[in-house]
Amino acid sequence: MNKEVFKQLKKYGYSRKDSMVINHSNRIVDNHDYTANNINHQVCEYATIQNCIFDFASVTGSIYRNCTFEDNSMMETDFEFCEFTSCSFFAKKPINSSFNNSNFINSRFYNIDFDSCTLTSAYFENCYFKGGSIHCSTLENTVFKNCHFEKINLSILNMDYVELDDPHMTEVVLSMSQIPFMFGCLEYLLKTTDSIKISGAKNKYISITEYKNKVIPLLMQHFTDTEQYFPLSNLQLALMNYDLAKESLKKGISISVETRDFRMLKYYCHLIAKIGYFKQDTLHMFYRNICKMSPQGENSYNDQRNFTRHIAEIKSVLFSQNSSPHLNATFKTDITSQKVGLLSRILEMFFTISKMDVGHGTNQAEMLVSENSPLMVELNIYGTERALVVLLNALLRISGITGTTHRHLSSIAEGIPVSVYMEELTERYIEQMKEIPVTLILSEYSLNNFKETAFCSIPCYYYNSQISAPKYIGAR
Repeated sequence: MNKEVFKQLKKYGYSRKDSMVINHSNRIVDNHDYTANNINHQVCEYATIQNCIFDFASVTGSIYRNCTFEDNSMMETDFEFCEFTSCSFFAKKPINSSFNNSNFINSRFYNIDFDSCTLTSAYFENCYFKGGSIHCSTLENTVFKNCHFEKINLSILNMDYVELDDPHMTEVVLSMSQIPFMFGCLEYLLKTTDSIKISGAKNKYISITEYKNKVIPLLMQHFTDTEQYFPLSNLQLALMNYDLAKESLKKGISISVETRDFRMLKYYCHLIAKIGYFKQDTLHMFYRNICKMSPQGENSYNDQRNFTRHIAEIKSVLFSQNSSPHLNATFKTDITSQKVGLLSRILEMFFTISKMDVGHGTNQAEMLVSENSPLMVELNIYGTERALVVLLNALLRISGITGTTHRHLSSIAEGIPVSVYMEELTERYIEQMKEIPVTLILSEYSLNNFKETAFCSIPCYYYNSQISAPKYIGAR
């Protein structure tokens, strides 16, 4: 750093502190005072940060890897959009800070008291919380994936729309009123044998069994009477009353659209997609119902703009989080506007072969045609992993893709029992492409949500730019 330049900048009022940038390991940062300073976008690795004062400081967008935070003061600190990977936290004082949109991966919290914190849209994965508490804080839209909570009270905070994904709890207290408004919590409580208590009246606790047998029926009646369809449908889905849940979800979505409550609408869609029960046609039904209720007519301009801003995200939430295996493939054709009559034959071929039941269930197929001179066709197909492997092999053969990698795919597909008709159909379309003639070039494909170990060696992504060599990504 040019000290003379920095000296001149300070004369003009530049005050940003750069002392938190640590580019080497085994550094100890001790007794530093960052009160009300702007130390955004810092990178700190393999460091111990102890006895420092971060009160009222802005630390937005900083990255901490393999760091230990010990006995620091964090009063109204801005830790938003930060990354904490393999970090450990110890503190004698309560933490009162904002961690909105921050990520915590493989991190540990020992006797930490989060008091009046905001952790909206934060993400915790493989984290461990031992002792301490989270008190009077907001965690809306926060995700806890494979996290362990031990001897901690979670009953006095806002956990509306928090997602618990494969949690583990030991001597934990949960809030009775918050549980129906959380994603995954009900399903966890109905199956777990972990030691959990639920807050009750007059500072007493009730067991999970009592909550299941006595409280849930009362809650369902209460939510029905008060037309609170999110917690009602959440309870119904957890109890696998899918027909009742479907009707409750439709009513809740209708009310959210009519009141222009797009935040609530997105949470309904997240609940629908997260449960993984509804098939693609039902998801499309929910989406069509939302679109039908879009604001129309005079004096609706602002509502229309608001709807337009949110509908793409709503669609993404509803479909992208679906856990079903799916295949996405994009084909470039040589069909121009002068030969557009050939398009119907191509679409018929794609639709027929994509929907084909190969003995593992009928696929759900979507197609998108874009006029990119020449035309491009995008397929998005949901089905079982085995059916999609067979289909991908057929599409590769039709488009003339060969090579060592895809010969390996062919050998896997050949080992999956399929109908003779599927084999015959593929050969028929190979000849049809030669006769029309139409050239199909596979631009790219991706396999998503594949979990069977039998298919772990198949490339999950293929890209062909036609200019450079094809690239393969084998990691899942």
